[in-house]
Amino acid sequence: MKREDLFSRTSKTEAFEEFIKGRGGDPKAIFAEAGFKSLTNQISCVRWQDLCHVYELCAQRLNDPYFGLRFASSRANNSNWQDAGAGPVFWLSAFAPNLLSLFDLLIEYRKTHTNGMSHSYADDPENQEISFFLDFHPLSPSCRQVCEYATAAMVIMGQTNLENYKLKRVQFQHRAPENLTLYQEVFDCPIIFNADRNMIVVDRALIEKEDNSHISRISLRIIKTVLNAKIKANSSTVKPISTMTTEVLSNLIGVNQIDIVSVASLLDLSPKKLQRLLKDEGTSFSALLNDLRKTTASRILIESDMSIQRLAKMLDYSSDRPFIAAVNRWFGMTPCEYRNKMREDHLYMNAAMIGHDQVSYQPS
Repeated sequence: MKREDLFSRTSKTEAFEEFIKGRGGDPKAIFAEAGFKSLTNQISCVRWQDLCHVYELCAQRLNDPYFGLRFASSRANNSNWQDAGAGPVFWLSAFAPNLLSLFDLLIEYRKTHTNGMSHSYADDPENQEISFFLDFHPLSPSCRQVCEYATAAMVIMGQTNLENYKLKRVQFQHRAPENLTLYQEVFDCPIIFNADRNMIVVDRALIEKEDNSHISRISLRIIKTVLNAKIKANSSTVKPISTMTTEVLSNLIGVNQIDIVSVASLLDLSPKKLQRLLKDEGTSFSALLNDLRKTTASRILIESDMSIQRLAKMLDYSSDRPFIAAVNRWFGMTPCEYRNKMREDHLYMNAAMIGHDQVSYQPS
């Protein structure tokens, strides 16, 4: 069996590109050099090495060794950073009753949507602390910038969602940089470098108390603000409820949160009212979910070697069998047959174009 390549789900690179521009860089040139692609509003799959490379290249081309940290911290001062920067992870926080349950969701999200890095945590009652780990695949390329961005983003989410959020310490596996000023501003705690693992350590008391409202209350408020802003920005959209439902689905898919009750709650609607509004727009919840699964499956089957089992889980199928049946219904073939055919067609078209160019420019 072919080894599954390292990959990461990604989408919506507009905020990333705008940040690069704001720092005086040319995102298109950097992306092209890194072999990375711009994305707008679709679930896609990129090679893990390309994702790491583009972050490291940004640090080099912008002459900013603290690029990852700076990008993460810029999100805290942007009212839309949760939507543009954290993406699905932040949306999932609306369903978390406390910090540990939020991290459980994050762990499951990472398992499904990337094999380049993973999360875990350890409870230490004796020292009254909990350690949250960020580990990278042994075959991962250099990824200091991604590591610092991901770590800082987790901290910012904690600061956004929890009162009295204070770190005990932060540890990084890479060596200490020359200037620690920005690290202190972002983390505000002791920082250890050349550590065995990348980790964030918090006081156990921070998460001992069950709180069903604080995390989800703040998250829901911000999410609703984001959705309302999108509705205003797309006031000419013929089907606004359908558009917003698809937006929510794309951020929840992959961690068993795509039922109509969950989606309706984020839209501040009852499930019955959501179904009624979708019917008025000539569609349904199941039709929108089916369309999202179909377009995502097609894209990822063509652009990656992700296993069928993992892709089925990413699209919230209970196993690969119903996913294979769905692909047969959509395209009249199995996922592997579809992947091979589309790639062969792509190669054939490229070869035909090259042949056409060669004929066109032959001297008479």
